[in-house]
Amino acid sequence: MTQFFELAPNGIICIDIENKQFLSVNHKFEQISGYTRSEIESSHIEVLFPNGFIDNIISKFKHNTSVPYIKSQILTKTKTKKTLILSGSLIKQNNKHFLW
Repeated sequence: MTQFFELAPNGIICIDIENKQFLSVNHKFEQISGYTRSEIESSHIEVLFPNGFIDNIISKFKHNTSVPYIKSQILTKTKTKKTLILSGSLIKQNNKHFLW
């Protein structure tokens, strides 16, 4: 499974929505953001999704556990804004909520 995650042609992230921390990212997301995996995984989510935009995304997923797509912007390491189309699911495990 790890190979599929790493070789996926799309950026993939997993977020702990209570702590707003990245838990995991794949290589493609590293390329998109310009950050290394360790930089991303040790960062608060608002480093890439500034201005509270992540709260809007989390709210949409909490109301509908699977969202076909959300248009968003991230702030890359070079401080360039990139528009992304996000899609994913809210997963609950051990009383914690994660976005994939």
